[in-house]
Amino acid sequence: MAYYEKSSSKDLGRLIAVLALFFVAAGSFGYLISRFGVNPMSVRNSVTLEQILNPNAEVELNKPEKETGQVAGEQDEVVLPRFPVKNIDLASVVESPTTVSTARINNIPFIRFNTNIIAPQSGFSIEEIDFSDSGLYPWKPLFRVESEESTVFSYMASGDTANSIIIVKSGTQYAVYVYNEFDKEHQVKLVNTFSESQSQIPYATAISPEGRYISLSLLRCATCTDEVPAMVMIDSQDGFYQSLGKTSAIQWGIFGQYQYKEYEETECPEDSKATKCTIDPQYLEFKSGRL
Repeated sequence: MAYYEKSSSKDLGRLIAVLALFFVAAGSFGYLISRFGVNPMSVRNSVTLEQILNPNAEVELNKPEKETGQVAGEQDEVVLPRFPVKNIDLASVVESPTTVSTARINNIPFIRFNTNIIAPQSGFSIEEIDFSDSGLYPWKPLFRVESEESTVFSYMASGDTANSIIIVKSGTQYAVYVYNEFDKEHQVKLVNTFSESQSQIPYATAISPEGRYISLSLLRCATCTDEVPAMVMIDSQDGFYQSLGKTSAIQWGIFGQYQYKEYEETECPEDSKATKCTIDPQYLEFKSGRL
């Protein structure tokens, strides 16, 4: 009987000690969550020993150097670079020789600049159209450019809508504008201005169905249209962008989703003078991405 009581006392003491350690650990766990706003068991948001020993210190966990775009997966957060998008106030834009305007003629969205009527591009060329009665159509002013010496370098319109990418060349600068007729607040935006000195000449490639997302080919020079260019995918509303490198095909889905085929080369046949030959895109698989 005495042995039973002695063993029970020891077990009870051990139980009390274990419970005490449990509550101390739970209290520390709760303190870390309330103090640092993170789960100390999380790998992505871990608290350093220095922060625990010095709770009054300023705490900044996983602060990105740039603003964060969309999350690519459940675990990894992707930090995207960003262009300084500028909204154009349409109410302040009036017709002038330096104004770019748009109108739908015969169900085709044209633009007008300095009396020139420009049709949507085909490949790497744009065409000026002679419309003797173009003044009879309701032209909508979109934005003004620096001077009458500027030229429209690239113009792409999206299907049955007036959504478009308009790239204006002024000297060595290339300004990229986006017109989205579905955007009720800011229909026209200056997305970014590229420079020839950077060897990145933008050329319109594709527009998403809702008009928000665009892709640009970045040419090494203005006349390097026979080369395979790098591709950049842009959210024209927030300015976030992704660089894809050289691609052989691109197509937009909805809500920033896109598919593309990487440019690939292979060994040329023995009777060819070239050492590398391009793989036909039809034999390549699409890859997916999202802004």
